[in-house]
Amino acid sequence: MPKSPIVSSNERLDKEDFDSFVTYAKESSNLSRKVIVSDKHCQIIKGFHIEIPSQSSFPGRVVVHAGSAMDFAGNILYNEDQADVSRTITLEGISSDFYLEIEFVESESDTDARAFWDPSVDQGTDPSGDPKPTGQEFSTTIAVKKSSDWRIVQPISTSNFERDTNPASLKVPLAKITTDPANVILTTAPNPAATVLLKSVMSGETQILVQDSTLLPVSGGSLKVGLGTGLEETVSVTSNNRSTGLMTISALANPHLPGAIISETGTGIASYLADSEYSRFEKDPYEATQIDFRDKLFKGDAMHGLAMIQSLTSVTGRSDSHIESLKEYINYLAAIVQEMKFGSMNPFISNTDAS
Repeated sequence: MPKSPIVSSNERLDKEDFDSFVTYAKESSNLSRKVIVSDKHCQIIKGFHIEIPSQSSFPGRVVVHAGSAMDFAGNILYNEDQADVSRTITLEGISSDFYLEIEFVESESDTDARAFWDPSVDQGTDPSGDPKPTGQEFSTTIAVKKSSDWRIVQPISTSNFERDTNPASLKVPLAKITTDPANVILTTAPNPAATVLLKSVMSGETQILVQDSTLLPVSGGSLKVGLGTGLEETVSVTSNNRSTGLMTISALANPHLPGAIISETGTGIASYLADSEYSRFEKDPYEATQIDFRDKLFKGDAMHGLAMIQSLTSVTGRSDSHIESLKEYINYLAAIVQEMKFGSMNPFISNTDAS
């Protein structure tokens, strides 16, 4: 629990005292997130999609795209200076499993001029011949702020994610990636960048609002709109505001409803690891086919939610009294929806008992 610094009247304040105020504010904010939001684990808030470049040209290369996440301590992994930054690494090891993780870091930023005191400067003597006090003020440009950021953990583990052996680890798992004898990454059909339509559009419209356009082309590329609806069409991209998801495109030939799938199309486009339905509570973390290990904050986990809806006094009862965080409540709702649609996953409850 963060402890608030105390300042007394007439007390001299040194640099470590000022640092303690910064640390207190940061740790208090982290604790609030950890207690209110998380389910005692790190969470991916959004993004951190993993691109697999052409393995014939770049064997072992992986690109981790920007996102936001929260580690076990409540630190937010997010690049404040460049929200769409990406980091590239080459996996080096044939026929190996690589457990890709990221971690929180801070970097110096925002330079400005500041004045300092140099006590070693000899000021000579005054007219009486007495030596002047030594020291002189000087100015220089330095970094005056720290920005939050993230980095790929290196060296990359070839045995496990750190949280598997240390639940309090501050490293956030992303993916388990395997290479073949030629150091080429083995994947299960990487997908093009894709998102969904947020607002219905009519034929002839030239703007669409999508859920996340950060991986889609800024201009000049092509999109498939309405995949699988029978109204699928290809449009060209004129502009893409990646901060708002508003895209300008060539005129649509068909109407499309919210939820329509939109994906990049064309030759030479980037490929990404497919999103997984992975859940810490549903699958063996070392299942051979599991690649994506991003534990997403807002993804409903019905298996974990089964525990969240369980009464503490009756095997067939319902209760939400032991929910302790936003993530647990999301999973609770996922279990309720699952039960309403398919019946209870609890073998002691028949569908007619569910309430």
